[in-house]
Amino acid sequence: MPRQLRRGKEAVCRIALIVALVGCTTRSAGQPEIAPVSGTVTMDGRPLGGVAVVFESERGVLSFGNTDDEGRYSGSYIRSAKGAGLGRNVVRIRTPTMGPSSPLRKDKVPAIYNTASTLAVDVMKGRNVFDFSLESQPAEK
Repeated sequence: MPRQLRRGKEAVCRIALIVALVGCTTRSAGQPEIAPVSGTVTMDGRPLGGVAVVFESERGVLSFGNTDDEGRYSGSYIRSAKGAGLGRNVVRIRTPTMGPSSPLRKDKVPAIYNTASTLAVDVMKGRNVFDFSLESQPAEK
């Protein structure tokens, strides 16, 4: 292979690598700053599968994830953007429903963890792991 052609291919490879790295580290215009969030949810010491974990930042950024059978979740903002908004977030954990929820429906997750949530975390740049240990009969606060 001629020397000039080989240099040209090397330059193209370097440019492609730089473009790929820059594409992985920038966020879309208008997208808020987010950071990865994950963890586990337990109730009464046992993994709580099949619940939704919602992060609501003070800036109005909503992120969500669903727990698997072992209570593990990871949060997503939109499409492939994984994470939750930076800063203080109220966390709501609830059983998802299909369609509108009835006021008569009783969630297996107590209200202090969802509709009247007392759960809050600070999401910082970098990886964030938040484990939530819930009680089915929480003490009154």
